[in-house]
Amino acid sequence: MSTSIRNVDHVLTNYTFQEYYVAEVTQCLQKCLDNEMCVSFNFEYSKVGSKKCELNNSTRAWAKEKFQERLGFVYYD
Repeated sequence: MSTSIRNVDHVLTNYTFQEYYVAEVTQCLQKCLDNEMCVSFNFEYSKVGSKKCELNNSTRAWAKEKFQERLGFVYYD
């Protein structure tokens, strides 16, 4: 999994199948790696404390029209 500067403040919408609250991005990555359906995730980087981790069953490459701006989040695939 990786990200780039163009993924900051963006997410993949309508493909989230599971949500968690975690302390850091590495925990979100581990949740994704532990689930065979997960191929990307959205991570809430800007919040203090527990951050939202949204596991996706698609990627930006497969669903370009669903890659949208969302402040405070970063997309990883």
